[in-house]
Amino acid sequence: MSAPVNALAAWDNDAVQVINGNERLAEYRYLGKAMKRCLCRKCGATLFNTNAYDWVVVSQSLLRKCDADRLPPERESDKHVFYEERVIAIDDTLPKYLKGVD
Repeated sequence: MSAPVNALAAWDNDAVQVINGNERLAEYRYLGKAMKRCLCRKCGATLFNTNAYDWVVVSQSLLRKCDADRLPPERESDKHVFYEERVIAIDDTLPKYLKGVD
């Protein structure tokens, strides 16, 4: 993603399972990286990514879209990760981890 701030939810890979519509997923694997993007075959929307930490990462905007434009409180951000790559400083009280969750 190429935005100054990305609000994402992340889970360990073994904690996430696609239970319906798996046949509609397309996968793009990044060359030379332990990352992939999973997309909808019909509309091309990115549904989730995986990263080198083996996390499943979902955009909070997608989570909002699936819940009447609300973000459930349990999905709100509780930390900043990869903060050393930031483009802008974020002035809040959440912990900031320079590399993943150092």
